Amino acid sequence: MMNPVAALVAVSALSLAAGCGGGTSTTGDAGAHDAAGHDAPAHDHAASDGPSRDGGGFIHERILFLVDTSGAMVVLDASKARVQAVDQVIQEHKGDSNVQIAVIATNSSTSTFPAAGFTSAVDETAVDALLSQAANLGDYEGGLDAVAKLVHQDAMATAAATRAQTRYVVVYLGGSTPSPHCTAEATPCGSTTCPAQTYCAAGSCNMQFLLCTTPRAQWSTTFNPPVNPSYYPDLVAGADYNTSALIQQKVADIVALQSNDKIGSVEVNAVLVFDPSAAKNPLAAPFQLSRADSTQLLKQMAKTGGGTYIDLSATPKLPF
Repeated sequence: MMNPVAALVAVSALSLAAGCGGGTSTTGDAGAHDAAGHDAPAHDHAASDGPSRDGGGFIHERILFLVDTSGAMVVLDASKARVQAVDQVIQEHKGDSNVQIAVIATNSSTSTFPAAGFTSAVDETAVDALLSQAANLGDYEGGLDAVAKLVHQDAMATAAATRAQTRYVVVYLGGSTPSPHCTAEATPCGSTTCPAQTYCAAGSCNMQFLLCTTPRAQWSTTFNPPVNPSYYPDLVAGADYNTSALIQQKVADIVALQSNDKIGSVEVNAVLVFDPSAAKNPLAAPFQLSRADSTQLLKQMAKTGGGTYIDLSATPKLPF
């Protein structure tokens, strides 16, 4: 049997805790409107590659944080700026019963606070604990699926009249390389092309993860110790997974809930959490980190999601 740590890249199984930290704020102004086209005052943010959110026309707001807690975030966010950013938004809305919040931590699997739905009485200690660990791989698809399910379930549990007056603001915070990244086709990679069964990361072609070609039913016998079968819920052996195209489709599926579930507004924002000095960390290469690649991916997520792209290193105070 093959050791899964070797199969997933030696650093992928890290389970590390980190403390909280802070940063300085640099903001700029930009016009804003929501997916329904309502005009609104400008919101501060570092940069936008899509329409940003507004505060007009909706009585109720649901803010859903999807936070990358993969092992790579130990390198990308050693100061835990993500936790501070989420806590700041929670503090700003404390006592407002019309604003409810939920947090999903995502790596190889997902964990949610509260256990179901949203709440206006957020236990910050519980949220900080949820986000305090970093482990395993960065499964974008699994995290975005968890968002879609939570938004849909909450909307369907809400009266139709209230639902039409509710805005769902999804905020992704992270910047790791999507992994496991699986593709059955040749893919462009800078000035070259990666052949099938390899993938492009940080401008280079890399061998595909063994998980990409191993059926889930064989995870208990192929790897020693066995890989948890609950990991990467949508991963199917031999199929594309965590590609940029599939990630954008997951974002589009979330936004489509606005029409499908007759919700007032649904948007997906993307916050890059990638310390500019991370490239100097010895673990940057094993984690295949690329600030340029992560920036491009998150900007596209925000554009597809009708939301705002923010670089947390430039604007640590989130405008939500």
